[in-house]
Amino acid sequence: MSQREAVRVYGIKKQTLQSRIKQILRTMNVEEYLQRTDDDGYESESDLQEKGKYATRKVFSTTQEEKLVNYLKQCSNMNYGLTYEQVRVMVYNYARILPSCKYPKNWNTHKKAGVDWLYGFMRRNRTLSLRKPESTSLARGLGFNRNRVNEFFNNYKNVLEKHKFTPERIFNLDETGVITVLNPPKVIATKGKKQIGLIASAERGELVTVVGIINATGTALPPVYIFPRVRNIEEYLERSPALSAAFGNKSGWMTGELFVKTLEHIVKHTKCNRENKILLLMDNHESHTTLDAILYARENGVVLLSFPPHTSHKLQPLDIGVFGPFKSKCSVSLNEWLSSNPGKTVTVKLILKLTKIPFLEAFIPRNITSSFEKPGIWPVNSLVFTDQDFEATLVFNDNDPTGNPLAEKQDGGTENDLIEREDFRNQPSTSKEAVILPVLDEVASESSVKTNAGIEMLTPELVRPLPKVFRPKTIPRKPKANQGKSRIYTETPEKKRIEEIEENKKTKQKNRIEKEKGKLKRPYTDNESVKNKKIKQVKKKVFSSSSSESSGSGLDYDSETEENLSFGSLQEKDKIELNNFILVKFSVKNTTIHYIGCVQNIISDNTYQVKYLRRRANTNKFHFPQVDDIEMCTRNDVYAILTNPIKSRRDSSLTFSYNFDNINVK
Repeated sequence: MSQREAVRVYGIKKQTLQSRIKQILRTMNVEEYLQRTDDDGYESESDLQEKGKYATRKVFSTTQEEKLVNYLKQCSNMNYGLTYEQVRVMVYNYARILPSCKYPKNWNTHKKAGVDWLYGFMRRNRTLSLRKPESTSLARGLGFNRNRVNEFFNNYKNVLEKHKFTPERIFNLDETGVITVLNPPKVIATKGKKQIGLIASAERGELVTVVGIINATGTALPPVYIFPRVRNIEEYLERSPALSAAFGNKSGWMTGELFVKTLEHIVKHTKCNRENKILLLMDNHESHTTLDAILYARENGVVLLSFPPHTSHKLQPLDIGVFGPFKSKCSVSLNEWLSSNPGKTVTVKLILKLTKIPFLEAFIPRNITSSFEKPGIWPVNSLVFTDQDFEATLVFNDNDPTGNPLAEKQDGGTENDLIEREDFRNQPSTSKEAVILPVLDEVASESSVKTNAGIEMLTPELVRPLPKVFRPKTIPRKPKANQGKSRIYTETPEKKRIEEIEENKKTKQKNRIEKEKGKLKRPYTDNESVKNKKIKQVKKKVFSSSSSESSGSGLDYDSETEENLSFGSLQEKDKIELNNFILVKFSVKNTTIHYIGCVQNIISDNTYQVKYLRRRANTNKFHFPQVDDIEMCTRNDVYAILTNPIKSRRDSSLTFSYNFDNINVK
């Protein structure tokens, strides 16, 4: 091909082509250039390009920079990305072990690469950019692995084949939180001013849980809201998305009881039954896997399939492409309302009104269908994830995925340890091979390699090995049966397993309560017993003197008599009614323990069903435990009837107007 034809075909300038030909002919003739191979040691096209007419001198060759780029990408994929400062230190150490690398002298002064080189490196490699990473827990890094993903897709395919689900019967459910105080957006302000303020509703906002429900055809069911309120929840539904549901509890979080109500909401809108079932994909939160929820789902034709733990950021459609736009639009909506209503604050009642438009704009068919398609849920694609998606798990593998022999030799040393052993650049030799040999002795001492092969082995992993977690062989691993995994909770084996778990919980709770009731009082020390005797004697003298003044007779009152006067012991005429607070005594060996309870049901004249409270340590406050302690008691066990307590608004604790210091109240 002639020069003129090459210029026409490839669209390059004639002067550029002639300049490149002259550059090649300086080192070899035309016949040598045409017969060259990669093993002959000649410069590659990329190396010749670096010596072009307008090219500046680079520290690393194109091949070496490609190694740096690949190394930085792999670190980022493993969730251990490097900052600018770490890259500069690593590049400096990498340049020191390269025999033919010439870097600026000021790198030795600062022990790291220059800022100008870093900016030029980023400009030359447009596939890299400075990004702000999202905090990823160690559990998520380890949880998203190929075994768990394959197990989920196996369960998913089995369910589809068994029940013949079509896309309009495949649903995904998940919760997200909307807070009355969201992150403020960027605003225009005076340049150079250090602090910029933006009015918010409060220092810390209140959380409202929003339950999103979508299906694979791109439609969304009316949302469910969970408020941190227990009264007048229906009033909050004004100006909310049509047919929305609202529930409430003290925390505003999803619970097992509220999840059953959410399933009722789904059954109402999908018209599902045992003949026309639906598939509900969800995470395996404990509120989703209660026995009541599983039984209700089985009765109403809802098949519950869970994602593996800590994989929702990769597998759950709502997390992938719906909740993100929804939260960002909610932030805009709340900030616009604050700007339009100066002096007012966003309350929980306004959440439904302010999230209505963001819900309608985010839960659209385009977002929903793409969110189902990306993780391979619909259309079904179990091969959607590549090896690059699982690179984060390489940190936890037992075998070194990089094949780096130096990674096992470092024993927790810093990246400068290799460099400080010996400066390879100061070797008194004129041979390139002699300079490389000290490194090759550590990397591959058993093999003899050529110079070019040795240079190829000098990778950035030598100065900064890829992150690696080495598990000690002496520590036993968790049995696989206890590890979380994808489950079909409505299947009979899973239902039986949940029933056993619920039964074990009840048994443990009952044993714990019995153990707590049967626990003996702490024995007094010698000093405490002497002190208590003195106090008792003083009380006797005081009551004796006051009695002699009034009646002239000397009566000795002990502590039990004082307690009876304070509490008013139960008389035969006293009637125990519903919702009365009573003090119940339990005799355990040589001591008596008292508990305060609320009468829940009157079985007979002498038998009552009581819900017991717990006393907070070192306080006079009582509260109902998280797991209700409801037991039967007789009238003979009732020590006294108490007046109604004072309820605290802050922590829902109960305070009684009695002094319990002289009796053992738990």
